[in-house]
Amino acid sequence: MGKIFFLFTIFLSTLITLTSPKIAKAETAGSSAVLIITNQTKIDDNRIQTLRAFLENRNSPLAPYANVFVNEADKNNLDWKLVAAISGLESSFGLHIPAYSNNGWGFGIYGDNVLKFSSWEDYTLKSDLVPYFPKIKIPTLVICSYDDPISPARVFENIKNPNIITLLTKHGGHGGFFTTKKLYGDLDGHWAQNRVMEFIRLIDKK
Repeated sequence: MGKIFFLFTIFLSTLITLTSPKIAKAETAGSSAVLIITNQTKIDDNRIQTLRAFLENRNSPLAPYANVFVNEADKNNLDWKLVAAISGLESSFGLHIPAYSNNGWGFGIYGDNVLKFSSWEDYTLKSDLVPYFPKIKIPTLVICSYDDPISPARVFENIKNPNIITLLTKHGGHGGFFTTKKLYGDLDGHWAQNRVMEFIRLIDKK
């Protein structure tokens, strides 16, 4: 876990400090990464140019979607480098993915069970959690922190589904929630896991 976090940090740092990379000829990842470019708006944004150049320099099939990544990051108040950085860790920026999946982020990939998308843009648009909230029909506990760089707690502030209970914290990062203190009668410092067990016990009593 520590190694993965370290590599992820390197990708973010590289993207942050990048200013004028040498642009190489972009190549696709074979038939497993067919590009379908739709509804891309030309925006005079240096971030888009920087990100596209960075991806082109790595022969990434994601390069034409730099504007999509930046625009969607702005809409969701996320760091514009984040989506590309995750793809770098999970698939070498889209170069190594399951065939015909357009899934360069490791989302929904468990062995031979692979979640596929019609295009790179399709993944970016469908990774939004909000439209799925009303469809949840079983008791569900959401634990999230406001300093989570990937799924910040503000996304879950206005959930109106009675089947969903939210537990939003100031700190915790992305799946952290460890503490040196044993709180609320917990047996160890795994705070989030103890809240899950508490939730299951409450559900079991009903």
